[in-house]
Amino acid sequence: MKTTKQVLIAARHLFYWQGARTTSVCEITAGAGMSPAGMYGLFGSKDELLLAYVDDVCMRYQEWFSDVTSNEIGSPRERIIALFEAISKQIRTHEGRGCPLILLLSEFPDRSSPVYQRAVGCKRWFRDQVGQLTGELSECAPSSASELLADQLVLVIEGMYTGAQVYGPEGPPKQAGAVLDALLAQYSTS
Repeated sequence: MKTTKQVLIAARHLFYWQGARTTSVCEITAGAGMSPAGMYGLFGSKDELLLAYVDDVCMRYQEWFSDVTSNEIGSPRERIIALFEAISKQIRTHEGRGCPLILLLSEFPDRSSPVYQRAVGCKRWFRDQVGQLTGELSECAPSSASELLADQLVLVIEGMYTGAQVYGPEGPPKQAGAVLDALLAQYSTS
């Protein structure tokens, strides 16, 4: 019996490279080595599969984020730098289309769509985590300053993913380290 995992693996690849709306159930089930009836037995509908896909992408991103910003890495500043280095490595070594959640949001622009809401929820989780890091970075600074820094860092990160797709990793995304240094210098507590 084919598993949910096999369907998600096939869907992850197809949704990322072809788009969720243009990918047919037949393509997903062929990639998973099962019949459409088998997939519907696991998910009920393509919409349910899409929500499971968003959850899977989000879970993987959360695990990755936790690994690259672990307390064991060091200070909040070192963890922020580690995050940027990990993203830089990702975009240098991965021929990709950018953030899978942003790709989904472009396909599901209706803010009332469950896919939209769940994808935005994951992006907000990411922003909150960056905000936690910036809050730890400048415990003595006003909270509005750490929130501003978090927004600025997230903007640079989103630009890194998008810029790598448009210009390649050697284009504008290569400047992310210099932008990070300039932003962190503004919030130095030393």
